[in-house]
Amino acid sequence: MIVFFKYFLNFSFVFFLSLIVKRQLFPSNIFFYESIALLLIITLLFVIYFTYKKFFIDKLLNKEVFFYAILFSIFFNYSVIITGPALSKRSLSLYILETIGSNNTNVGITQEKILVSLQKKFLVEEKQLENRLLEQISSKNLYKKDDTFFISSRGRIINTINNFFLKIFNL
Repeated sequence: MIVFFKYFLNFSFVFFLSLIVKRQLFPSNIFFYESIALLLIITLLFVIYFTYKKFFIDKLLNKEVFFYAILFSIFFNYSVIITGPALSKRSLSLYILETIGSNNTNVGITQEKILVSLQKKFLVEEKQLENRLLEQISSKNLYKKDDTFFISSRGRIINTINNFFLKIFNL
C-alpha cells in the first residue's frame, strides 16, 4: 500500500507541477484539452520510467501495483481537473460568487448590476462566449461557415446525451 501511495503522490505532484509551470509560461485558451494532453504525456513518461527501472535496476518491482497506482492517479487527477480549474473560469455560478464577493459586503449588489457585470465583464471582456465557441469548434461539436455556427453530427450526439442526462436526473 505504501508503494501504491508513493507512485500516486509522485505522479500527481509531477503532473500538477508540470501543469502549473506550463500554464504560467505558455497559457492556452483551452485549459481542459491542454490538461488532458499533459496527463497523457506524464503517464507515458511514468510508464517509460517504470519499464526502465523494472528491466534494468530492480526486477522485483510489482507491475500490478504500479498499474493500479497509475490508473488511480489518472482518474483522480482527471477528476480534480474537471471539477476545479477547468470550471473556474467558465462557471456562471462561480462568476456570480466572485462578483458579489468583490463588491462591498455591507452594501450588497442588485440582480440588475450582476447582470450588467456579467454581460460586460464575463461575456465581453473575458470573451467567454468566444472561448466556448472556439472550444466547441475544436471539439468538432460545431463548425463555422462564414459568420454562422452550425451543430455537427457529433454535436447532435453530445446534445442528445446531455438532454438524456437532464431528463433522467430531473435537472
